[in-house]
Amino acid sequence: VLVIRVKDVSPLVCWENTVEIFRQIDSHLSSPVLGAKNDCLWLDMRFPDGFRYVMMIRIIPTGGTAYRDWMKKNLRKKYWQHPSSSVKGEVVGDRVMAKVAGDFDLFLTVVTSKESTNPMDDAQDLLNEAVNIGFARLHKRHKKWWTTFWPKSFVQLESSLLEQLWYFSLYQLASCYRKPPVPGLCGLWFGPNDETSQMLPWHGYYTNDLNSQIVPMPVFSANHPELAEPFLKTFLNMLPEVKKETKKLYNINGAMFP
Repeated sequence: VLVIRVKDVSPLVCWENTVEIFRQIDSHLSSPVLGAKNDCLWLDMRFPDGFRYVMMIRIIPTGGTAYRDWMKKNLRKKYWQHPSSSVKGEVVGDRVMAKVAGDFDLFLTVVTSKESTNPMDDAQDLLNEAVNIGFARLHKRHKKWWTTFWPKSFVQLESSLLEQLWYFSLYQLASCYRKPPVPGLCGLWFGPNDETSQMLPWHGYYTNDLNSQIVPMPVFSANHPELAEPFLKTFLNMLPEVKKETKKLYNINGAMFP
């Protein structure tokens, strides 16, 4: 579950925010099924080979106090903007969206058919559990994980810029490589770019040269070998499909990684 806290939203310049879920159009695939119920929004995507994933969000309004006193002092009452007490999502065209005024917490999860026989119900259960635990306790768990991660290695360099880049790179590795599947090119980060469609360069493919291989190389010298295991599992999980493609393309048994 990814949890995002949006706070100190000004009622003077940002009367409301819009949270959206949508998927880029792909001519080779069918369109996703979109849905919403109160503060819960979802996208249900099915692939021709049977694979399925559900992306689901819950939006929890948390009020908001930023600039409220100034607003009440300086604006006539009819212009006061009030934070949302509830959220109601709706499907609009190719996306599902909800408007929320003031501060809010956003809880997001993705559940696939590889780990669940009912991704929709399990996504709902995950979010309900996370919302019940709440942002503060989840954030405390999150900090505890990083507290055990950072002391395992450190560097001191004459260049403060290079030293900061080392720590930032390690942060990126830990963010991407905790569990399989690990991301392909560009990791979890992309854009904004100059194109109207915000896509990962080369679609984020796994390219079987140094682009894929060099990413986990530093984890051993950085004393984080646990980050190599998800990389290994990602490619091991691909093996059955790779064998099928190898037979189809090369008419040989085994696995060919071009």
